[in-house]
Amino acid sequence: MQFNTTTAQVTVCTSCSAKDINVLSVELVQLNPAYASNNSLPKYLSLPATCSGAEQITGVLKITVDQNASTRYGFRVFGDILVDGQYSSMFSYCDPSDFTSGTYSNIYVENSAITWTCGTKLEINNLFIGWEINNGTLTNPKSACTPTDPCDLGPHCKQFTLPAPPIVVVTPLGVNFTATGACPAGKTVQTYSFDALAVPGGTTGGTVPYPANAFSWSIVNSSSVIVATMTGATPTYDFSSLGAGSYTVTLTVTDDLPAATSTKSKTINVISCCTAPVIGNQTPAAICSGGSVTLSAGNFTGSNTIPSGTTYSWSAPSTSGITGLGSGADQTSFTTGSLTNTTNGSIDVIYTVTPKSANCSGSSFIVTVTVNPVVNAGTNGTLTICTGTTPTEAQLFAALGGSPAAGGIWSGPVSGVYTYTVAAIAPCTAATATVTVTEQAQPNAGTNGLLTVCAGTTPTNAELFAKLGGSPATGGSWTGPVSGVYTYTVAATAPCTLAATSTVTVTEQAQPNAGTNGLLTVCAGTTPTN
Repeated sequence: MQFNTTTAQVTVCTSCSAKDINVLSVELVQLNPAYASNNSLPKYLSLPATCSGAEQITGVLKITVDQNASTRYGFRVFGDILVDGQYSSMFSYCDPSDFTSGTYSNIYVENSAITWTCGTKLEINNLFIGWEINNGTLTNPKSACTPTDPCDLGPHCKQFTLPAPPIVVVTPLGVNFTATGACPAGKTVQTYSFDALAVPGGTTGGTVPYPANAFSWSIVNSSSVIVATMTGATPTYDFSSLGAGSYTVTLTVTDDLPAATSTKSKTINVISCCTAPVIGNQTPAAICSGGSVTLSAGNFTGSNTIPSGTTYSWSAPSTSGITGLGSGADQTSFTTGSLTNTTNGSIDVIYTVTPKSANCSGSSFIVTVTVNPVVNAGTNGTLTICTGTTPTEAQLFAALGGSPAAGGIWSGPVSGVYTYTVAAIAPCTAATATVTVTEQAQPNAGTNGLLTVCAGTTPTNAELFAKLGGSPATGGSWTGPVSGVYTYTVAATAPCTLAATSTVTVTEQAQPNAGTNGLLTVCAGTTPTN
């Protein structure tokens, strides 16, 4: 045999190899105070399912084993008692009874009382169990209790030595946990790590391993409002969203063997890790399309806390109608860069900006930048109208070049020039464009006239034109006659649309008539009269 110096005070046997008897559980029980006066009662009682505070209980170990072979003679056990992982004492016990195949839960280590404090973890290390496979003879009986050195029972023994984990003794469920605050990089307040299984300081007792859903947590603020819940044995919680202050953390543990539920509450004081920048939402003056906004410690508005060296980070917004949107990371100031409004209306661009001082990020704030459009009056144009008419605003607008915005105001004319003005939203300036109007003369067919022609003749166009009054334009066309009336028509030149007409009324002068030739006989010497 050898001596284990890690945590052990008992011997460690190296010859154990059999598996006839296995340990199912080890439980701490207490003596029934009524047993002394009435031994018909159970001698030992199970401890309460839960405990609290630093309650102390004196009890003995109850070992439950499974014997899976034929009859074994005697049951020998010893081991080291660990409290919160540290050696406390040792025990040694032997029961000379015969053990047939089956489960035995009546092995009590009566000679080694243990005083246990609620909340401490009770374990057995280097547990040795040994047995005898024959009972010897009448003159030389044998049992597991016979050898002076228990290792002489080998190979009919078993020992749970390192690196096998210690056997946890079933004790009342005592809920406890540790809470440790730390300041991870970039956090404004502490993050707390909770450990329900810490040794020492964690939950003990009950039956381990605990059920998967055994641990539930709640965090309550100073206003008695539950602000967070957690599960698991070792959760962490980042208090950045809640802020520094006093919180009550409650752990509830629900065990199943035996069924038990118990809680433990602790007050923790969460502190700030650094001075976080605090900046209110910003609405700088509107800009015109193509402009930009830059904000830094010197021109943020409102009451702010901005430590020296504060940097700013933001993502590019997704805003329809705006180009030039960009992001920034750890910049010494916030800047939009050049923003272009591609529409005819004002657009608000909303940035979410996170300030950071050293590794301490502050709460995000909003920067709302209004980008007003550059107004467009189009480009200068020309328009020809018919003399005597006034152009409509629709005609003038259609004559503008480019893509003018509707809704502007027309002024003029000044020397035939009309001006179109589109008002702008400050700080943008108004835009203007002009339309120069020229006039197209109306067609002139002159005034009506009269023409007399010799009967039997047809007047020429030149004769007819010469009889028109006024100042008729040449190049017209003649139609007729209708009842002696000829019509002269001068077509209109766009944009004029109505042709001009005038008439010449023709009358006929009858031809002279001298009759036909004849013969006259007169007396000689006379003169005929007319």
